[in-house]
Amino acid sequence: MRALSSVRSSKEALHSSLMSVFAELHIGIDDVDSPRGGCTTHFTYVFLRRLLSEILEARLIDYPNLVRLNPAIPFKTRGNGGVAVRLAVPKGLVSRVVDILHESLDYYIGELGGGGDAGALVVEAPAHEGLRRLYWKALTDYVHRDYLMTLLEKVGDLTHYVRGGRGLVGAAAAIGWYIPSDCTYELILYRNGERCVDKDAFMMAARGLTNALFSNWVDGKLLVMPHGPDPVLAGIRGEDPSALLAFTDPKIYCGSVSGWMIYRTNQGTNQHHIMRADALRPYQTGCFDGVVVSRPEIRKGGDVVIRVAWEGVTTYAAFFRETGLSGVARSLLIGDAVRVCGTAKYWERIGAVIHAETLIVWPRPAVTVRNPRCPRCGARMKSAGKRKGWKCPKCGYRSSELRREITLGKREPLLAGLHVPRDEAIKHLIKPRQRYGKEKVCVPSPPMTRWSDFTP
Repeated sequence: MRALSSVRSSKEALHSSLMSVFAELHIGIDDVDSPRGGCTTHFTYVFLRRLLSEILEARLIDYPNLVRLNPAIPFKTRGNGGVAVRLAVPKGLVSRVVDILHESLDYYIGELGGGGDAGALVVEAPAHEGLRRLYWKALTDYVHRDYLMTLLEKVGDLTHYVRGGRGLVGAAAAIGWYIPSDCTYELILYRNGERCVDKDAFMMAARGLTNALFSNWVDGKLLVMPHGPDPVLAGIRGEDPSALLAFTDPKIYCGSVSGWMIYRTNQGTNQHHIMRADALRPYQTGCFDGVVVSRPEIRKGGDVVIRVAWEGVTTYAAFFRETGLSGVARSLLIGDAVRVCGTAKYWERIGAVIHAETLIVWPRPAVTVRNPRCPRCGARMKSAGKRKGWKCPKCGYRSSELRREITLGKREPLLAGLHVPRDEAIKHLIKPRQRYGKEKVCVPSPPMTRWSDFTP
């Protein structure tokens, strides 16, 4: 025990010695893309390639982070994700890091089709509680610029650089994702020219790695290629960065590969599905437990809308056909206990409507409520009017004493349980079915495997 304590003390002394010479920089970047092209992750690749070639002493203290944020925000960028780069650099070179970041942004935006709303932030305050709170707010709610600027004033002494476009919110929030939490990894490859993946070669590389991958193909169709004008060739998602190295072979891609990088991400974790006690406002995300209080309304195109009540609140939840959840929602009955998770968006004449992303139906017996039978002729009674009891449509018998018949039957057994969207309809933050049971606690740590094409 004394020897172990001595080793631990030595490591702590070494870390303290290094930090007396090195600065721990956290660089947040967002909104570098535009409708014309560009990509925040591609900019990060270009920036890091230059930075690490010029400042040889710089070291990553974590994989580059790709941090997805609130998908309900209407003015989000295409992928709605910021990037955080976490570095240890000699204290005397901090200003050089800032210069390289500034110059790289100007070049990328001017020459490579990046976005003019780019935001960037360089701080030495990764564990600042305000930045952590900002991450959770930007993940689950709307962040007003005044909120952000007040926060930046509090970390002002530790701030080396601010670029104040709209992307500053995502840049700061990405830095705030410096917490132990579930995580996944994504290998992103960049292209020169066409976007093309050899499906047979890809599936050959995936042999034996199925349990370490997710949301990359469904029914033989690859899901790894985006469709926009950005320079991304493909993005392969997995649980383990070492497994993703199998897909760095350029022979897998019929398009030309210009480079690649592995990111640690919050994708596929449901981190935005926080439990809510109050009604969700537009642009919020979250989950609530409630009871179905209306019959499913089937809309044109096959989408389904229901009303759910909990804690004195009643709200609408929409289940869209393309997710596959509408088929389950059609079968819900009044009185079913459910948990709905999703994003709240504004619908005209209704207000906040939850766009459902996952659904849990708690098991219960089926409840059937029917009008009473006429005691004279056996026909089903009809309402005689508000507070006027019942009237038989066949023999005319009237009664105000009869009550509706309530019977318990066998509920459809496949309805109870967890329901998630089809793989092809899964969005960045939503946890796909194959990830359930694979959750883990990740902590920021230096890359233990090759993480880019310019690393040994």
